[in-house]
Amino acid sequence: MGMTRRIVAAVGLSGALAVAACGQGDGASGSGGADQGPIVIGAITSLSGQYSVLGGFAKNTLDLFVDQINAAGGINGRSVKIEYADDQTNPTQAAIALRQMIEKKPAAIVGPILSSSCQAIADKVEQAKIPMVTTCATDSQVEPVRKYVFMAALSTPAMTEQLGKYLTSVGKKRVALLHDQGDFGTSGLKSIKAQGQLDIVKEASFQLNSTTFVPQLSDLSRSGADAIVVWGAGPPLVTIAKEYRQLGSKVPLVFSGAAATPLFLKPAGDAANGMIMASSLANVVDQVPSSNPSKAKVTELASAYQARYGEPMSQFTADTCGAWEVIKTAIEKAGTDPQKVRDAIESTPAVGCHGTYKYSADNHRGLAASDVWIAVDHDGKLTATDFSVAAAG
Repeated sequence: MGMTRRIVAAVGLSGALAVAACGQGDGASGSGGADQGPIVIGAITSLSGQYSVLGGFAKNTLDLFVDQINAAGGINGRSVKIEYADDQTNPTQAAIALRQMIEKKPAAIVGPILSSSCQAIADKVEQAKIPMVTTCATDSQVEPVRKYVFMAALSTPAMTEQLGKYLTSVGKKRVALLHDQGDFGTSGLKSIKAQGQLDIVKEASFQLNSTTFVPQLSDLSRSGADAIVVWGAGPPLVTIAKEYRQLGSKVPLVFSGAAATPLFLKPAGDAANGMIMASSLANVVDQVPSSNPSKAKVTELASAYQARYGEPMSQFTADTCGAWEVIKTAIEKAGTDPQKVRDAIESTPAVGCHGTYKYSADNHRGLAASDVWIAVDHDGKLTATDFSVAAAG
């Protein structure tokens, strides 16, 4: 019976993909380029499950942008409608969500936050021939390059490269690495090894549902490393920070950009004070030069987000901002046919909240290492390091 259900599901997904591929440009609202009805943009994100708070940032941001643009007359005179599908923070459910989304015939899709969900649907998006701009940071979705998949988040290679430059500049080249066993964590390990800037003296991993990290932290603290780099996301980071403080380790703790959010800084509290992490410029916007075009965009979004939702925007808001701006810019230029939207995404720079996205046929990351800021937590507020301030000129 279980095998039968899986076969039926697979046939259903293949059929949906075939219909979508054959139906592009057929004049349907959203994807066919008809000059009537709302422009449909899809969004697959975590509205439930472990990352539902992150998915909430994505939905809030998209709802805000759509209300703003519709109040201003829409895109090219047409209103915009967001169709949502919940991946439930589960890569298997992400495939179901994609099948549901294909039936809506969107011009483009804002992709998942969960890295494993992005990886699970990337090839299926290729079959459907609908451009997807994701908000997850795993490099495997765009390496090798897929024609229809683009990144909006700061990529793992960009973050590891800039952190490597920073750590080398402060004389902390020998590192121990603690990473989760999911796609995001393992991509961090691979990227640091591939770049070769840092010497990994010891490494340890943890499962996504782990609740204590004392054994790994104790072992890594005794490894002789100059710093411990943590590559993971979500609630485990809070526990890691608190247990690290309880152990009294003197080896500096350094995080990926997944920690550069109130979802880590607030619950971690004093334990996060002084910790270093990769970051979006959105988190340190006051220190960003006015010549950077993203500064005005972040400042405007931060104000509108706070006014509407009563809480500050986060790095995940900035990820969604990037995906929205990339898709909006492409539709403004090319209309709503998915193939033309894809081509416009690849060839048209778009200013987002992390920086200016510049894709090409052989690069679907969009952002470079220079778009990553290295920040330090001071009593719950992120401040750019002297390294990043100098790099920004």
